[in-house]
Amino acid sequence: MLYTASYRETKNHHGELISISRSVPRNFTLNGSIPFLAPSQALLDFWKRTKNEQEYTDRYREELRRHWGGMDSETAIANWLRGLSPKIDQTLLCWEPAGGFCHRNLAIQFVKKYRPDCYGGQDVSNHS
Repeated sequence: MLYTASYRETKNHHGELISISRSVPRNFTLNGSIPFLAPSQALLDFWKRTKNEQEYTDRYREELRRHWGGMDSETAIANWLRGLSPKIDQTLLCWEPAGGFCHRNLAIQFVKKYRPDCYGGQDVSNHS
């Protein structure tokens, strides 16, 4: 299953830890990264200037569509979605704390739409 969390909220980490941000905390150990889910620097700069959630959401989704490549089955996003397994726990990580507006929650909605069988949830505590 695929989850989301902040780097710093380890109680919400499940299985493999995957970065979807442009940077990672120093000395943080990851299992991988998915660069095409990280927002562009221009989008981050826009967010810092405006804090406009709707416009940010629209622009982030447009970035994902560009990466999708017009639904070409050989694109990075299509390959990644096809390769997901509901039997493998992974957590998509970025910097923002739980509960706030964040691109990882937009990214997981993308997963929920195209691979609902792999959707584990947003910032879910790991009580194991």
